[in-house]
Amino acid sequence: AVQRLFGSPSFAEIANLYLINYFRQLAAGSLLIRLEDLHWMDDSTLDLITELVDELSQEPDARLMIVCTARTEFFEHRENWGVGLRGFTTLKLRRLSRLRSRALIAEILRNIQEIPENLFTCITSVSEGNPFFIEELIKMLIEGDVIEINHETWKVRLEKLVEVQVPPTLTGILQARMDGLPPAEKLVLQRAAVIGRTFWDGLLQAITNAEGEAEHIDDHLSTLRERGLIYQLERSTIEGHREYLFKHALVRDAAYETVLLKHRQIYHSQVAAWIEVNAGDRLEEHLALIASHYAAGGQPDLAADWAIRAGERAANQCSMQEARNLFEQALKMIQPNDLERRWRATIGHSEAMGVLGDIEVRHADDQTLLALARQIEDDSRLAEAHYMIGSQAYREGDNTSAQVAFDQALRMAQAAGDLNMQAEILPMQVVVLTTEGELGAAGELVEQALKLANQSGDTDILARALTNLSLYYQSIGDVTRSVDLMHQLIDISQQQGNRLGEVFGLANLGYFYQSLGQFEAGYKLLQRALHAVRRMEDRRTLAYNLLNLGLAEWRLGRPADAIQTIEQSLSRLEALGDQNGLASCHFYLGLAHEAADNSSRATAQFEGAREAFETLGITTQMVEAQAGLARLALKRQDLEQANLYALGIAKHLDLEGSQGFELPFLVYLTCAQVFKAVGDITQLKLTLDKGRRELTKRLEGISEVNWQKSFFESIPEHRALMTFEPTV
Repeated sequence: AVQRLFGSPSFAEIANLYLINYFRQLAAGSLLIRLEDLHWMDDSTLDLITELVDELSQEPDARLMIVCTARTEFFEHRENWGVGLRGFTTLKLRRLSRLRSRALIAEILRNIQEIPENLFTCITSVSEGNPFFIEELIKMLIEGDVIEINHETWKVRLEKLVEVQVPPTLTGILQARMDGLPPAEKLVLQRAAVIGRTFWDGLLQAITNAEGEAEHIDDHLSTLRERGLIYQLERSTIEGHREYLFKHALVRDAAYETVLLKHRQIYHSQVAAWIEVNAGDRLEEHLALIASHYAAGGQPDLAADWAIRAGERAANQCSMQEARNLFEQALKMIQPNDLERRWRATIGHSEAMGVLGDIEVRHADDQTLLALARQIEDDSRLAEAHYMIGSQAYREGDNTSAQVAFDQALRMAQAAGDLNMQAEILPMQVVVLTTEGELGAAGELVEQALKLANQSGDTDILARALTNLSLYYQSIGDVTRSVDLMHQLIDISQQQGNRLGEVFGLANLGYFYQSLGQFEAGYKLLQRALHAVRRMEDRRTLAYNLLNLGLAEWRLGRPADAIQTIEQSLSRLEALGDQNGLASCHFYLGLAHEAADNSSRATAQFEGAREAFETLGITTQMVEAQAGLARLALKRQDLEQANLYALGIAKHLDLEGSQGFELPFLVYLTCAQVFKAVGDITQLKLTLDKGRRELTKRLEGISEVNWQKSFFESIPEHRALMTFEPTV
């Protein structure tokens, strides 16, 4: 089982879990972790560090310190890395003073009985307080026999110190050290530098052409280790070959600069081909590396193919910024007339930009896809391009444009006979219709959509369909079916190692549990989803997780926490331009402020929600916002205004029913309270009868006895509606 998981996203998830638990046990005492050169770490490793801190900061007994070093350019790539983590502090290191430089020199040369002042001056005058410079300069002096270390007591040969030419820069020192190496050792170091910061002995042997020289590679590597230029790693990422690491990136850079340009392309191509053949089960880890070597080897088509594969892998692991960069690298290498490669890279880039919230670039990508599909003259591609346009329109709350795009996509997919594309499109049509409150039209498509998704044989398509169709079942009150679909989604996502799919499943399941009155269970699921999505780069999913968590906090009677959480969601949704989400934010904030007895703020939020939903054409939720305004009018004894709101709501309920409402029985209860207050017994009885019938019907549709009980007893408006005293 482990062998099948090795190198997969599932294996990475399991490994991270065990690693965090291991550190949790160590931190029960005191734990110090030192991490050097953050600027060379990939995004997934950086995310693991923040996850570790986030997890252990919640442990009351954990005592953990992590000390990291990085160059200043690290924060150009990850500007906000670490911000918000408990105890996070940035320290800018200054150069060593002359006094501290002398102390470091004395420590390194402690085997010299008395260090000559001339030697101190020689080293400190050029190193300018750079400790690595000091170390490398001393090594150069040792290799040049200025400092003799053959005896227990080291000696300084002052006559040689006078003659030595000390380069004025660190790069010069490193190059001087390499120039002083025996030719065979220097050649090994140069070829290793072509491979990268890390390299393998088997690969060095493969690119060594000189007859008989390959068999001496190990001896040369051993000597280079003794010289302090490279390290051997304990474990190798390519089985059967020892892996080495340059002591410092500057050593590697200096060695690389000495490789003749005419040789570099040849070596890079050989390196890429060797890794491709020898990486075995861990090939996925080296996709970006292979792409970079093919690019440096002057093979842009191969480089683009591997960069696209690397981008797709990064996207599947929710490293969207990394995916974006890889797809952009691929697009730069692809020829304008290479339509197939350009399509694949653009669609990956478009999806990444959508997740990252760069709307303008996403729109431009989708138009490029449409143009490419027309050039390729492929109906399936045209269907996919329209599907991408529709998906983004839906994200932005433009349901009209989304439906037009999905209709076009479906026609093209049907013309092409592409059942898989139809299985992608139909669930999205169901979602749009559900959002618009057109549940009858949505219901006509839902079974066909689920059938096609199952027939596709593609677990990714099925997972997306389950997510989208569950929202329809929740809207018609069949929460049991919604919960069942989410359990299926979580199982599929865990099997596939699909972290984002699992987050969707956990978040939706948490939301549906809220609908069943299982508030604590739902809250815990939403917390799990939020914790998982914070490790990703999906801004929209994070925003919606915060939104749902805020609703859960409202349900748990914590309005202040709810307000704070929902406002975090609001700022993110504003940045994304997601109008649907923003309207829901205003509605939820209205509920939270109402519970916190902030009537003026609650009124402003409900007004904002009603206006936003009206603009979007989402009548059901506009009516729910109006119910909030009716409750607040009733509270301030404005019975005339409250009655106007309630009559409008009652008219909608008579014509359309409550399907599509998020909190239908709170709406019924609101109307009942208003009609009782104004003495309208006829409307009061009609409202109570209709609301109680619907509530009873939904109760009967819940199969689990415990869920039935919590649905009735734990949700305040359900209990209140059934026990409401109609006497004025």
